[in-house]
Amino acid sequence: MEIRERKQHEESFKEKLKEKWQNRRELTPKKEEASQVAVAFFFVMFFLSLLETVFVLLPTIYGGWERWIMIGVTLWMFYTTLVNWHRSYFDTANYVKPEAKEKYFPDTKETPQDWKHCFTCQVDTPPRSFHCSYCGKCMLKRVHHCFITSSCIGFHNQKYFIMFLVWSLASLGYVIYHQLMYLNKTLPVDSAGFILYIPPVTIHQLIMGYLSFGQAFLVTHVFVAIGAFITSFFFFMWHLLLAVEGATNYEAKVRKFPYKGSINANLKSIFGSVLYIPLFLIFPFKLEQQGDGIQWKLRRTHAKGR
Repeated sequence: MEIRERKQHEESFKEKLKEKWQNRRELTPKKEEASQVAVAFFFVMFFLSLLETVFVLLPTIYGGWERWIMIGVTLWMFYTTLVNWHRSYFDTANYVKPEAKEKYFPDTKETPQDWKHCFTCQVDTPPRSFHCSYCGKCMLKRVHHCFITSSCIGFHNQKYFIMFLVWSLASLGYVIYHQLMYLNKTLPVDSAGFILYIPPVTIHQLIMGYLSFGQAFLVTHVFVAIGAFITSFFFFMWHLLLAVEGATNYEAKVRKFPYKGSINANLKSIFGSVLYIPLFLIFPFKLEQQGDGIQWKLRRTHAKGR
């Protein structure tokens, strides 16, 4: 009798554990949530830096007409950064559609040579196209998925993303420079004052009442901005290398460059013309680029199978 009751108790305990396991909270962050957090971080940093620079830093550092000139420069830099982000965000032009195959193989039902069939999207995809598990779409010349823009960087928006990185570096460097100038006026960097720029010391000084909340906040913001600057610089150098080599992240990872051309040809594939690059530095104009992201020319060595 006791053995039977013990078995029933064990079975009910196992059932409770099983039910609890099945109804457990999913603690692993979802892919969509990762992009949402990254985008939120970008916008918080963007508007916080803009408002801080225009209403706190510049009025304290500059006076008269210099202040208004610097405010104008600030607004232009941040506006151009935001427009490039916006152009990078809309990656729908990179989606692989059935029309891509119909354009070059109108009477072919089978998957063309060097193409792949995506069973998720139920579409034949051209060379260099990959399915993004974050976006749920196949992308033309998919370079990588960017969490900050919550989009895939591919054939049609890579130029805007590169310029987004350029203007992010310029804006962050501009903000950090004026943050340090402002702090040096209120917290002079001398033989002993530099220790106040270390975040743990800053927080301690804030708690003890030796620093104002504004000063402590600005010191913390400087370190976050420096971290963002270093990260942006890394991505810019990586994308610059990919652009010059005419490669994607995957091709660089496996060290295979079957579609690599000359530097000029690689840049034309992204920007349309090397002469367009100065224009893109001024503003993200919509200019035609070389190719369509569907047809790619193999290098001779790869074409011959060597």
